[in-house]
Amino acid sequence: MDHLQPPNSNNNNPEDDPPPPYEEVAPPNSPRPGLATQGLPRPHSSHNPDLLNPSPSHSSIPQLPSRRPRSSSHLSPYPGQAAQAQRPARTPQPNRPSTSYPGNTNAGPPSIPRQFPPAFNVYLQGFSRTMILAENQAQPIYALRAYSGFAGDASLILHSGPTERHPPLATLDFAPFSLGIVVTLPPSPIPGVPSALSLDPITGFAHGGYSFTIDVGTSVSPGSSGRWPLEEFQWRRSRGDAVASLGGRGYGWKLVRLAGGPPPGADQQWRRAGLAAGAHRGSDGAEVVAVWSEMGYSMSKALRFAFLGMGLTGLLGERWAIMAVMTAMGLFERERRSRQRRRF
Repeated sequence: MDHLQPPNSNNNNPEDDPPPPYEEVAPPNSPRPGLATQGLPRPHSSHNPDLLNPSPSHSSIPQLPSRRPRSSSHLSPYPGQAAQAQRPARTPQPNRPSTSYPGNTNAGPPSIPRQFPPAFNVYLQGFSRTMILAENQAQPIYALRAYSGFAGDASLILHSGPTERHPPLATLDFAPFSLGIVVTLPPSPIPGVPSALSLDPITGFAHGGYSFTIDVGTSVSPGSSGRWPLEEFQWRRSRGDAVASLGGRGYGWKLVRLAGGPPPGADQQWRRAGLAAGAHRGSDGAEVVAVWSEMGYSMSKALRFAFLGMGLTGLLGERWAIMAVMTAMGLFERERRSRQRRRF
């Protein structure tokens, strides 16, 4: 996949590299040139909040395959996708992902189905390789299983429910002999769009950075050009206030959106709400749409993740949300394994 060049890639601004304590924050409505590339035509697809959490009987839960899914057809479709009708059965979840707009309630836009709550924690399970995604430990939402990555197994498998018995929602592999990461998402409703997307290292950042490109938006039809836009996003290390607000170690990662303006599918009401939500920006003016940080003083809580700005509104779509979470988990797992190797 061809990647766009990151703006100011040779900029070693202290905001993006430790140890400066704060981000440079531009005003929320600061003008910034947009970045848009064109993707593939998108057919009609619907979003139905009622399909977020079907409630079948416990006996209908399929068993997790012992090896990684060989194709995206084995992954559970995300909410709103037409293939949802063929999705394997799931048990009722004690705590459902939020389906209401988590931003300014005075804006009054309609709800967009969500795969994840606005913010959540990742909990370790003792010596188990299974982690739990949840707003609180007593009410798990999703199970995330870590594997060695050898013999054809995926390195990480995100399950579509709180146990490993739920079918896979997405998988992640560490590219051999490189710093790249490959994430396999549920099948896209856009014909010809691959389910496997890459997170690649970018040069020019002293302490490392990663980028991915993905189709975004919630529109049921392509734009006026007849094409569906792709956008580039970058994970950057940060000690800024957006990361510090998570209450972790004070440093972590922020995901910035390089494009400007609202994504396709946003009406005027959503546009106002989305732009008002973009309070955090990097030193180059790119909006921060997600952050995560490790929790350094907890034995069970590994990290905290939060959507921000346009990422918080749901306007970037569920495919983007899954990619944001999976790439964050991939970066965390890589750093955790690196620390474990240094101990031995």
